[in-house]
Amino acid sequence: MSSLVTVLIPFYNPAAGFLKDAVESVFKQIRKDWRLLLIDDASTENYLPQIEKYLSDSRVELIRLPRNAGQSQALNKGLELVNTPYMIQLDSDDWFYPHTLTVLLDEASKLPEDIAVVSGNIQYVYEDASGNRIKTAVYKGRKFKNIYDFLLANSSVWPRFYRVSAVRSVGGWPTDDPYEGRVMEDRRILLRLMEKYRFHWVDQMLYIHRKHGKNHTALQTERYAEMTEWTTLDALERLGGRYKPVFAQNAATGWKTVERLIPISPVLPVSSKPQPSSAHPKLDSSVKAPESPANVPESPANAPESPVKASESPTKTPALPITTPEAKPAWQARSATPSVSPLPVPQLQDQPAVPALQPVFAVPAFEAVPVPQYLYINAGPGTGPYTGPGTAPYTGPGTAPYTGPGTAPGTGPGTGLATL
Repeated sequence: MSSLVTVLIPFYNPAAGFLKDAVESVFKQIRKDWRLLLIDDASTENYLPQIEKYLSDSRVELIRLPRNAGQSQALNKGLELVNTPYMIQLDSDDWFYPHTLTVLLDEASKLPEDIAVVSGNIQYVYEDASGNRIKTAVYKGRKFKNIYDFLLANSSVWPRFYRVSAVRSVGGWPTDDPYEGRVMEDRRILLRLMEKYRFHWVDQMLYIHRKHGKNHTALQTERYAEMTEWTTLDALERLGGRYKPVFAQNAATGWKTVERLIPISPVLPVSSKPQPSSAHPKLDSSVKAPESPANVPESPANAPESPVKASESPTKTPALPITTPEAKPAWQARSATPSVSPLPVPQLQDQPAVPALQPVFAVPAFEAVPVPQYLYINAGPGTGPYTGPGTAPYTGPGTAPYTGPGTAPGTGPGTGLATL
């Protein structure tokens, strides 16, 4: 049987039972035409007892890196070995529903080549220090209007089912950041892909994320705040520097988010005399995310689209001098930069019209919804392992209070020593 999808599981010193659960969920897939690449990022602890019985399967390959390189470089090593049209990342402490690959492959077969990523909805499972499941919550993904919408959503997508040719066309996972791809690798690759491709969202439960005391992100709040700034500034610069971000930081949690994007004033041409009166565009001074969620249709990752309202009462005035946008401060590795204040926006009167920068609106990344009905046999909530909330070990929710999952960006586990 020819395989259509490769599952990549990068890991470093996985906790007892976690890697076994992840691998077992792949073997429990309804579809069997998959490959599995286990990428050991130079672990120092013995994990083989968790997966030894699966290594004899011809579809499974274990790759050991000679030195600890981090999540992005581990994934890039896996990318070199992929020989299927699609691949999907599975973090070593998460797992799939039995129908996950069936839904994604069926959906991908109907999509055009410019769709690089297919994602769905996610269930969070919280565990206490003893490994008991104490609560679950369901969060719904959504569509993104364009790359600016994705930046303002302050989130990621799950699962990340990639078209292999698209990932290779952007050079794989970037490693040119201060942490060499060890932090927020998911958001960086998604932003690169969104520069050239579109994403597609499936309204089905497809991924289960485990929240526990040893989560990579629980130890990484400061670095994630730093990388939120770095990643956002890097993406905006690659897009032509048309906007400056304004960041907000939660005092209680330390999480940093992109609050809004402010258009940067364009350079105006010199005019030796007043121009004939005409309607001139007025630039909005800022773009701010609305507070209520809304689904928006898919479109190519381009600049915002809506027209800007023209000035209602133009008057003749002398020409404005040339203005130069304020340069973005150079990034200092491993130290967060201060939030950028809005630039003054000139009112344009009696000057040649300039291209308008249009508003971009953000929508919260997830909306809590009831668990939907499943389309495939054995895909709904049940009592067997890996079938959703149930009563078998590691399958059902608990009842302890204050145990729900978080929604902060870049919540996948790390694989390197430097991420602890």
